[in-house]
Amino acid sequence: MWGLPHMGFLGPATATTFTVWLSALTLITLLHMRRHFRHFAVLALPSMTIMRELLEIGWPVAIIYGFETMLFLAVGMIVGILGTSSLASNQIAISIASVGLVVPVAIGQAATVRISIFSGAGYPLAARRAGFAAFVLGLCLMTLSALVLVLARNRIVGLYLHTGDPHNSETVDLATSLLVVTALFQIVDGMQTIASGCLRGLKDTRVPMIIAAFGYWSIAFPIGYTLALPLDFGVCGLWWGLAIGLATVALLMTLRFHDLSLRSSINQRNRLIN
Repeated sequence: MWGLPHMGFLGPATATTFTVWLSALTLITLLHMRRHFRHFAVLALPSMTIMRELLEIGWPVAIIYGFETMLFLAVGMIVGILGTSSLASNQIAISIASVGLVVPVAIGQAATVRISIFSGAGYPLAARRAGFAAFVLGLCLMTLSALVLVLARNRIVGLYLHTGDPHNSETVDLATSLLVVTALFQIVDGMQTIASGCLRGLKDTRVPMIIAAFGYWSIAFPIGYTLALPLDFGVCGLWWGLAIGLATVALLMTLRFHDLSLRSSINQRNRLIN
C-alpha cells in the first residue's frame, strides 16, 4: 500500500520500531517546547542519590514485566501445538485483551502519581482513598468491558474472520468461546495492573515482584498447562489458568496495598495524638 515494499514479517516489526521512536521524539519535543514543562527540561548534573533510588524502585518493576512477557510467550508456544484454530483464536483473544488493558494501565499510572504525591506530602489517608478510588473505577470499567466482550463476541470475532465461511467455522466457534474467558481475564488483569500501580506510589515494588512471580509461574502456568493438555480443555484451559493466576496476583496486591496504606494512616494518627 502507498508504494511501500512487501517486507513480510519484518513489516510489522519495522512499523512498530518507527512508531515507538516517533512517539519518544515527539514527547521529548513537547517537553522542551511547552512553557509549563520547561522547568523539567533544564540541563543539570544527575543526582546519584536519586538515580540510585530510581533503580531500586524500578528494577523489580522490570522483572515483573519480564515474568509476564515470559508467561505469554510460554502460552503462545503451547497454543502452537494445539492447532491452527487454537492459534488463531488465541491471537484474537490477545489482541482484544491488549486493547482492553489500555484503560487499567492508564488508571494505574494515574493512581501511582496521586498516591505518591499524597504520600510524599504526608497525607497517607488521602493516598489510601486515591488507591481505592482507582480500584473502584477500574473494576467498574473493566466489568463494562467484559460485558461488551460477552454480549458482542460474535461481532468481535467477525472483525477478524468471515464468520459465514464454513472453512472458518471451527475457529469462529473456538474464538467466541474463548472471548467469554477473556472477559473474566480482563477484569482480574485490570485489577492487578491497578494494584501494582498503587503499590508503586508507595515505593513498594519488591514484594509485588514476588507476588507476580508466584501468581504467574506457580499458579497461572501450571493450572493453564494442566487444563490445556492433560485435561484436554485446549486454549480455553490455558486462559482459565491465566485468569486464576492473575486473580491471585490481584487479590494479594490489593491486600498488600490495604495493609500498607492502613498502617501508614494509623501511624500518622498516632503521631498527631502524641
